Amino acid sequence: MAFRYFLPALAWMLVVFIAISMPPGNLPKSGIFSMPHFDKLVHFFLFSIFGLLFSFGFYKQGSQKLMHRYFVLFTLLAGFIYGSLTEILQHFYFSGRNGNITDVAFNLFGTVFGITLFSNILKICPGLIK
Repeated sequence: MAFRYFLPALAWMLVVFIAISMPPGNLPKSGIFSMPHFDKLVHFFLFSIFGLLFSFGFYKQGSQKLMHRYFVLFTLLAGFIYGSLTEILQHFYFSGRNGNITDVAFNLFGTVFGITLFSNILKICPGLIK
């Protein structure tokens, strides 16, 4: 397995972990942060990048490998598992945070968007990702 192609995705997982572990009191109470359901947009954005980077990692495993052929399935599975795990951690281990099923859904929607973005990049510019 060409592990190096997963390094950006693993680094992004760390960014997501830091973001989900921050106490909500550290965020400003005005501006865009006060917008209703702003947290859902954050989940969507974080996992869109997650989906894009993991799609790249799985796709780059070589054209004859299972992960390359089924990069969409592997990325969806990774997004669901990590998205669910982050919500479980928020609910049980991070004070001031709570996990919920709606956030899991937005994590998955974001992952799907990232996969779609990656797939469209492959179609539009196939030589870009060699």
